[in-house]
Amino acid sequence: MMKISDDEILVNVFFTNENKSQIQVIINSESGTRVENILVGSRKYNDLLERHIDLSVIHQNTIDRLKFVKARTTAAAKAYADAEGYIDRQFLELYELAFDDVDSEEQRAELFKMKLDALLFSKSRRIDDPQIRKRIKRCTNGRAILQTLLDVIPLSS
Repeated sequence: MMKISDDEILVNVFFTNENKSQIQVIINSESGTRVENILVGSRKYNDLLERHIDLSVIHQNTIDRLKFVKARTTAAAKAYADAEGYIDRQFLELYELAFDDVDSEEQRAELFKMKLDALLFSKSRRIDDPQIRKRIKRCTNGRAILQTLLDVIPLSS
């Protein structure tokens, strides 16, 4: 936390979108907590960088925030799956593959297996559309594979 005026303390600053064109600033004061969304390049943003915080700190705060959100989301998904009786090792592996970026050789191998399974599944459903096969082959994570299958296979069948 960093003091920015006599009655205001800067609690957190992080980017809110992938292209890093906006930051969210959380400030505590005597009147309560205030959240501001500030566009990168604006006068407020430049003032914040000049007087109160370094850009590298904003980047690190963003990384920490994403880790926190991911951990919270994972915990909620696991709790739901456990309550519904869906939790098992395959679910956890699928969840991690679906929502994590593929960055290791082992994850690439798992993604490849998921693509093969998706192709076999679509073939078993007699979906022989070359465009669907191309979409599955181009998927870069498990979420995209699942979305492709959900787009072409009706849930009622």
